[in-house]
Amino acid sequence: VRWMLIGTAGIIWTGLLLQYESRVAMQSAWQPSQITQVMSILLALSSISGIFTQALVTTPVLERWGVGLALAILPASPLTCLAAFFYVKVDGASPPSAVWLILAALPWVASAEGVNSGDGAWLLTATALVLFMTLPGLALFYGGLVRAKNVLSILMQCFALTCMVTLLWVVAGYGLAFGDGGAWNKFIGGGKFLLAGITRDSVSGSVPESVFLMFQMTFAIITPALVVGGYAERMKFSAVLVFSTLWLMLVYVPVCHWVWGNGWLMQMGLLDFAGGTVVHINAGVASLVAALLLGNRRGFPQSAMPPHNLTMTVTGASMLWVGWFGFNAGSAVAVNGDAGMAMLVTHIAAAAGSLSWMAIEWFKHGKPSVLGIVTGMVAGLGTITPASGVAGPMGALAIGLTAGVVCYLSTQLVKRVLRMVNINEFKREQ
Repeated sequence: VRWMLIGTAGIIWTGLLLQYESRVAMQSAWQPSQITQVMSILLALSSISGIFTQALVTTPVLERWGVGLALAILPASPLTCLAAFFYVKVDGASPPSAVWLILAALPWVASAEGVNSGDGAWLLTATALVLFMTLPGLALFYGGLVRAKNVLSILMQCFALTCMVTLLWVVAGYGLAFGDGGAWNKFIGGGKFLLAGITRDSVSGSVPESVFLMFQMTFAIITPALVVGGYAERMKFSAVLVFSTLWLMLVYVPVCHWVWGNGWLMQMGLLDFAGGTVVHINAGVASLVAALLLGNRRGFPQSAMPPHNLTMTVTGASMLWVGWFGFNAGSAVAVNGDAGMAMLVTHIAAAAGSLSWMAIEWFKHGKPSVLGIVTGMVAGLGTITPASGVAGPMGALAIGLTAGVVCYLSTQLVKRVLRMVNINEFKREQ
């Protein structure tokens, strides 16, 4: 009975406040603040705490939870008198009920001018998903494909690149990629070095600029990490760091500006919704050139060098699939139809690419392989990425099915060509 009376006091507080609000509703409006709106939430909670407490204390096991809720909420009720006064002067009309106060107080997170709370929340999530693609997704994917003695080397390279690219992006990468280069803006950006001028109130579109630059940072992180697959087991760790630093600043950053930073490719109308040019073509060409220059691993193809742990590879591939939703759907930088369709077509293309690669491998070799199906997934995801903002479901299906077949045939061709070159060189040396 004691706690029911305390809960009822919360309801009485609400009634008194609503009567007071009706007397001040037509007074001049004041500017709202996050503090008063949060206090309005406490007001609404205090009004329902009595009912909630009464429901909980009927069960002995839950009695302490009901008591705790009442103690946590009701002491704030006196403070919400002032909150209601501020809030109603802003609204200009008396709310019909305490429930209205709950709904009206929720948008406080979007109070910053120009910022959409939904867009910002989604981009925060997408940023975490894209970083999840590198750590641990890509690291595990590549780690399972190499020999057991080199797995820690691959994991170390992916981890170190994440740290190094983060600092490079902060120092100059973001400014050169997305800053204003003035007369040279067609070719390279400028300004915002060391993130100068970026504050809590900085806005990029409908999201905080801090979130946008963090989202783009994860793209910069994963791209040189993708290149690692081209020279895996053939480059010293120190060389990886030097090469990746130079490649990021001399190749990735300019191309990123050309395509997404209002550079000359963007002005020509190049369509790259989520990184088909900036990330995948960029990293693919770098990987192929690095592999050609470095040559085969010692002893290959005379000695077989199969993946040491396909369980690790499949685990990493599954993480890549999930993280790719942030990669593509997050590139809409908004919660809208583009983001929803990008997520849908991404999933369709991944599934279609996996099955088409598996089918052609099954037809050619008499049985499918787990490495083939996950590689087909990557093929489908990579090819849908630039078109994820414009393709529909049937387009995604066609792209995914084509990607699995074309990428399978292309890898076979590249392997044969590379093997012929190295065998001829081996014969000349003999």
